[in-house]
Amino acid sequence: MAGRQGARFMRIRVPRSKASRRIALAAAAVIVMAPIGLALDFYLPTYRLVRVLNSDVYLQGHGKKDRTTGVYQIFTEDPDTRRQHVYHNEDTGWGFPFYFKFNSADVQSTAVSIASDASRDGNYALVTSYGWRVNLLSMFPNVTAIRRVPRGYVSIPWFNIAFFTALAAAIVWLAYLYRRWRHLRIAPPEAVRRIPQ
Repeated sequence: MAGRQGARFMRIRVPRSKASRRIALAAAAVIVMAPIGLALDFYLPTYRLVRVLNSDVYLQGHGKKDRTTGVYQIFTEDPDTRRQHVYHNEDTGWGFPFYFKFNSADVQSTAVSIASDASRDGNYALVTSYGWRVNLLSMFPNVTAIRRVPRGYVSIPWFNIAFFTALAAAIVWLAYLYRRWRHLRIAPPEAVRRIPQ
């Protein structure tokens, strides 16, 4: 009788244990992947078709002596929704993120030239940027490139497509290596020669 009750208890406990492990693994995956996803969303380039309205330089304090430095800004709007988008235009230099941007003055000059074509309906541009607009933190996306395009231009994010293709290939390759390692770890010696290729 005791043996039957013990067996019944084990039959009830095992599924719960498996379900708990699955929930724990799912939670761990979310905890690990959420910061990675947010980082990719922040640092990968974003492409947006906009109308360039104006550009400006505003002054801000910087450094121990509170030196005043100028920061380029570009003011744009969505051609369809008329929603405003404000960008910073700063060099990234050699540091992270590795856009190696040293031509913020040239980018600003291009923005000024595009904005001056408003009377001819030629102030449409494709803006490449990274980052988020967070009002509470006075955070702006940073422009890495801007170029004049016709109205209705459709951009294909080739860099993002290549990046995620390479990332998917790397994940598949790592999964394959893990499968081989696990097979070698649990397989008996005579079965090693049957490792799946």
